Amino acid sequence: MVEFGELVTVDPWHAWPHEANDFTPWMAQPENLDKLSREVGLPALELEGREVREGSLRADIIAHDVYNDRVVLIENQLYPANFDHLGRTLAYADAFNAGIVVWVAAEFSAYHLAAFRWLNEHTKEDVDFFAVQVKVFRIGDSQMAPKFEVLERPNNFVRETRARWESREPSELWQFRQDFWEFYNQEYPGDLPRWRPGYRPREALIKIDDIFVALSVSPDRRGRYLSHARTSNDPEVRRRYNYVQPRFEQKFEPLSPDYSKDRENWGEMAAWFHDALEKYRKLIAESAAADDLEPQEQPMAPSEE
Repeated sequence: MVEFGELVTVDPWHAWPHEANDFTPWMAQPENLDKLSREVGLPALELEGREVREGSLRADIIAHDVYNDRVVLIENQLYPANFDHLGRTLAYADAFNAGIVVWVAAEFSAYHLAAFRWLNEHTKEDVDFFAVQVKVFRIGDSQMAPKFEVLERPNNFVRETRARWESREPSELWQFRQDFWEFYNQEYPGDLPRWRPGYRPREALIKIDDIFVALSVSPDRRGRYLSHARTSNDPEVRRRYNYVQPRFEQKFEPLSPDYSKDRENWGEMAAWFHDALEKYRKLIAESAAADDLEPQEQPMAPSEE
């Protein structure tokens, strides 16, 4: 007879001891943004930044709804939602011109859900509000398993978003990126683990031992750099970043649109990115045994549009 374990709810603080140092960096990882976007009903989210400042305000996470071209504000709480955080979330939404507001918390009262429901029913149509509860489970001594549960969302959001996405004509830039990365995936299958048909990323992100390599392309520019690790709170990740970064620094090269849009040249362009990725893989592997660098502050890599 099959034996079943008991599903037990775990306090989120056991999974992430510190909200800013543990939970927000975890949320900002591409695979976890993917989990959140699936629950919310968005085709894809791309990270813009975390702990993003606008004047005296600081948003936990700013993301980009790549298919509908909207700013996504994500605010995190590892404790029960409160009205102070609700007020700050609305201030952040205005400051960052957010089209989608996602409030993630360990628990919501009926009053907080009612507040987001009221906002969805009475604010302008191009701003959508979501209340998302984060839960953590385990069975026996198994690993902890997080899960997002959407408690409040706009009426008909999923259906209307999908209709806009399916009917929208991609911009020339998005179409170029989609076509190029699909070509790249055929040339070097397995290099882009997040690639899927129809995906139009602003940049290709490849996670290697908790360090993200970013490959970026547009008709007039191509680039490579390390992403996210520069702001990691994990000293080991920062140490390894400090080893890799000066040995193969970020690089952006101008391209002629006549050159980049000619598919005859895409083989050379794809090889440039693949060679860079292989170099990063080698250096990141070497960094595990390197012991000559201490963690230190690194300059922010420029954002590629």
